Amino acid sequence: MPGPARCLVAGHRRAGPGDLATTTALDADVDPRWWPADRLHQLGVDGAAFPLWSEGEDEGGLALDPTAATATGLSARPIEQTIRETYAWMQEHPWQRDGVGLTPERGAGLLAALRPDG
Repeated sequence: MPGPARCLVAGHRRAGPGDLATTTALDADVDPRWWPADRLHQLGVDGAAFPLWSEGEDEGGLALDPTAATATGLSARPIEQTIRETYAWMQEHPWQRDGVGLTPERGAGLLAALRPDG
């Protein structure tokens, strides 16, 4: 049986709740590889490759205050539900845009370049 798929994760952090929730919600067998932003920039990778990555310049951009939303009666739903429903939607609708995300070939090339012997 093949091992887990390797995936690139940008930035200085380690696996957080969102990463772990994605793996759990999609029952994914992955082996995340974490690389510093400066090393990815050296290889020509920018924020378009990782749409939720701020490239280390504005880490607070994703830390929004939900007070106004909850005051109107909105509430958060489980992250796993959001992940599963988003993934299902992505399977049914053409969502990819040129220049956003990594192609499988580019991802494999980066993994090779980022190996200690690469």
